Amino acid sequence: MREAIYAGTELKWLPEGTSDILSAKILTASEEMKENFKTDLLHVDEYTIALDPYDEKLLTDPNRGHWDLWGWDEDTGEDALWLDFGEGLTARNPAADVSDGIVAIDFGTKSTVVVYETDELQVMPLQVGSGTYSKGLQAKNYENPTVLQFINLDDFLAAYTAKAGRPATRWDDLTVSHNAFQNLKDAGSDRHGTFFDGLKQWCGTSGQRLKLQDAQGKIWELPPFMELDENDMDPLEIYAYYLGRYINHMLRGKIFLHYIMSFPVTYEHRIRERMGNSIRKGLRKSFPMALLADEERMKDFCVREVASEPAAYAITALDEYGFDPEGDEQIYYAVFDFGGGTTDFDFGMFRESEDDRYDYVLTHFGENGDRTLGGENLLRFLAFEVFRANRDYLLHPDGEEGAAFTGAHIPFAMAPDAEIFAGHESLIKNSREAQQNMRNLMEKLRPIWEAPDSEEARQISSSGQIQLTLYRENGEKKTDAALKLKIGDTVVDLQEILKNRIEQGIKRFFTSLAEAFDKSSGSDSRIAALSDVKEISVFLAGNSSRSSLVRKLFDSYLGTVKEETETIEGVKQDNAEIKKPNIPSLARTLLRFGDTQAMPTFHIYPPLGTADADAIRKALLGGEEDRREPMMRPTGKSGVAYGLLKCREGGVIKVETITPDGARVPFQYYIGRRKKGKFRLIIDRNAKMKTWYKFIDAGGAFDILYTDRPEAATGDAPMTIAKQKHISIEHPDPNAFVYIRPVESRVIEYMIARDESELAAGGVDKCDPVRIELE
Repeated sequence: MREAIYAGTELKWLPEGTSDILSAKILTASEEMKENFKTDLLHVDEYTIALDPYDEKLLTDPNRGHWDLWGWDEDTGEDALWLDFGEGLTARNPAADVSDGIVAIDFGTKSTVVVYETDELQVMPLQVGSGTYSKGLQAKNYENPTVLQFINLDDFLAAYTAKAGRPATRWDDLTVSHNAFQNLKDAGSDRHGTFFDGLKQWCGTSGQRLKLQDAQGKIWELPPFMELDENDMDPLEIYAYYLGRYINHMLRGKIFLHYIMSFPVTYEHRIRERMGNSIRKGLRKSFPMALLADEERMKDFCVREVASEPAAYAITALDEYGFDPEGDEQIYYAVFDFGGGTTDFDFGMFRESEDDRYDYVLTHFGENGDRTLGGENLLRFLAFEVFRANRDYLLHPDGEEGAAFTGAHIPFAMAPDAEIFAGHESLIKNSREAQQNMRNLMEKLRPIWEAPDSEEARQISSSGQIQLTLYRENGEKKTDAALKLKIGDTVVDLQEILKNRIEQGIKRFFTSLAEAFDKSSGSDSRIAALSDVKEISVFLAGNSSRSSLVRKLFDSYLGTVKEETETIEGVKQDNAEIKKPNIPSLARTLLRFGDTQAMPTFHIYPPLGTADADAIRKALLGGEEDRREPMMRPTGKSGVAYGLLKCREGGVIKVETITPDGARVPFQYYIGRRKKGKFRLIIDRNAKMKTWYKFIDAGGAFDILYTDRPEAATGDAPMTIAKQKHISIEHPDPNAFVYIRPVESRVIEYMIARDESELAAGGVDKCDPVRIELE
């Protein structure tokens, strides 16, 4: 947009590229100048974020006006050229449009949800990356893909850095959300590197350097998120800037200064703080220049963290499902938040508040998760298994006669939880072709997971074959690729693969639940022992929980545990010794040998926004339909953002967190050793920070096993659930011991000493502990 300054009925405009001062100070604008400038003003947000253009009356109606015209005369210098338009263009003070409402942002792995509370206390969803309001409301536009596409980064950054507020960036240089996601789906392998859909993971992963490429072919290398400096491009800041442009614009006519957010509970404080700073900078960049210059008004601008993601969802679910504890009543809940990339577990207790400031108190006392169980990861896993079964075909897609053709083979990418195979080096790659092949097959398999009763899913199952386009290692397309689900004795049972992986996540969920109660209950806590809890409400959350398979597997698992529980009780009554290594970990934990206790009743609640959830709501309303508009009702995904508004500062729900030593983020791993093929636990996730634990003798080199999988606490998990760190000892001493302690959420230290007194004095070597960062 041209630089211009409005004053009264005249427009001061310095033409682009003008370097010398024109002698004339006031010129009459030509009709072409007038039309060009008005066009720029009316289309400014169309150019920037593909928003519907503004109507012309925005510039002439005295009750409306344009934010970008306000205050330009204050920046007028001696060199400004005045252009007389002959008629006034209406400027509007953006400070007059500042809302007292609050915006809640759930920054997700796969998608980001934004809702805002208006001055009138109405809660509204917000669409990002799709500004076509004139085409009507579409539910899909309110779950906004967390994706960026880099088209011309040089031009984008030049515009972005040129102005402190509402810079003249171009949607054609960098696009996000729905538009970027659709382009990603349609992209060929040569454009795959121009997309970035791992923003949240990158922020939370230590040591991960980022290599980006724009559509012009330029490569951008970034350090790990926590090592960015002021001169580095920050993709999170840019994404937040786009969020801000969609939140604050003149179609809505509102500017919000109050923002609340959620972050994963497993992200330690320094990461969350850094993420908050990036988001704050990006949102600030979306404000008009005149507002940024209003120092008094800008004092109200803030971005605050109020609750973890699953705890925020629990708040919404408790409200939607009609929970209203009174007096001393305690309601225990558990959240199974099954998203696109990960599954988070959260455990807590809900009660009436004794403080008149709040209606309720939510006490969050445990969390865990399955870092690789997510809808998109399931699809990657399915695709990997299909590729692996077809590896001979992928090596020679044109038959043996084409084997000598250099680069003719078809590569594919690794998937979470997948196991490598002999000869994998020739096929598993991290190339653009491998990544695009993985994405193409994932899309073909999507109906198997998301719509198993669809015609597409039935066709794949009945034919046992998948036809698709794949890319060879040399970049050439093979448009007639055919992958089979049965090759000789090998059968790829897609539904069985899904079932087994989700069932594994459910087992981890209940193991984590038992562990959370075990570590948090006690005489100095309001949390009851699990043996005294009669009921626990399990809230399914996240879009992946909408699958009917999830509920079936929960019911099946709980049925199996109930049968095993009754078996244990029967054996106990006969005073017989119990030796049943196959008993599910939940039953073993709930029914400790020698104790008398009944298993709690688990009530499974469907994700909000589903037909089953609506039926429960209807029953709560006495048979009446929910009168809220469908898109204004919280769902299994948007429920997090709605919950944030309820527990914000000044809200009606107080959130308390119980963690060891009062730490905001507890230790994230189970530390152990291998013993007879099993994982022998030494340090669990609830260990106190900076407390030493004796690990092994110091007679020679040793291995440290670590994992975040909850089954590590059961005592019978295989050692293969863990990763290992091999440690060499410079001066072995069979009379000394290796001591280990957790010091940060993902960092441990070790020291060698003969006893605790020597340990306190600096160990055998009289030096600082050795620090080990865990991935």
